Amino acid sequence: MNLFDEILKEDYLCFDIGANKGRFVKMLLEHNVNKIVAVEPQILAFTKLYKRYYKNEKVVLINKGLDEKECKKIIKICEAVNTISTFSNEFITETSKERFKKFTWNKREKVTMTTLDNLIKEYGMPNFCKIDVEGFEKYVLKGLTKKISLLSIEFTPELRNNTYECMDYMLKISKKYLFNYSAQNSKKFQFETWLKFNDMKEFLDKITDRKRTYGDLYIRYE
Repeated sequence: MNLFDEILKEDYLCFDIGANKGRFVKMLLEHNVNKIVAVEPQILAFTKLYKRYYKNEKVVLINKGLDEKECKKIIKICEAVNTISTFSNEFITETSKERFKKFTWNKREKVTMTTLDNLIKEYGMPNFCKIDVEGFEKYVLKGLTKKISLLSIEFTPELRNNTYECMDYMLKISKKYLFNYSAQNSKKFQFETWLKFNDMKEFLDKITDRKRTYGDLYIRYE
C-alpha cells in the first residue's frame, strides 16, 4: 500500500514546509485533503508555486522560511537544481564532497522567517507536516513547542546527526513519539511496527551509500 493512502484523510490539514514548485502539494490534492499550508522561501520557486495554485481554495501559499524564531536569514540558491537550495552551510559542505560535487550555490536571497508555532496559531494544528528543507530541519522543529500527530523530515545521510537531533527534540516534546522510514521515492514504510529512538538510529547508522541512499523519516505521536 502507498503510505500516503494509509496516513492521509480527507478532513486533514497538512503543512508542506519546503513546497518548492508544488509536487507534494499536487499529491496532497490528489488525496483530497481538506487544507494545505504550503511554505516556500525561494522567490522563483514560489512564483511557480503561486501560478499553479493561487486559485485553489484548499491551498494557502506563504513565501517565507521556517526557523526557531522570527528573523531574517540568507538562503543559498543552487540555480542548476533549486530543490537543493538551503539555509544550511553544513548541508552545502557535506553534500558537496560527493553527491552534489558538481553543483554550486552561487546566489543569495534574504528571507523572512517564521515558526511552526506561528503557523499553528494562525491556521490550526496540522494532522500531517512534511518538512523538506535540505539540512535545516532541526531549526524548523525548534520553532515547535506543541505535539503534532504526524511529521516527516528528509533524511540526508551526510547529515545523519541532524536527523538524530530532530528525533531527540521531538522526544523532548513527548516521549510517546515513534519513528519509521521511507527509502527515496518508494512511498512505502520500511517497518510494519514503528520504532523507538535507539532502534531507528541503529537502522539509519547502517545507511552508508551517500550517493544513492536517502529518504524520509516519519515521526508519529503514539
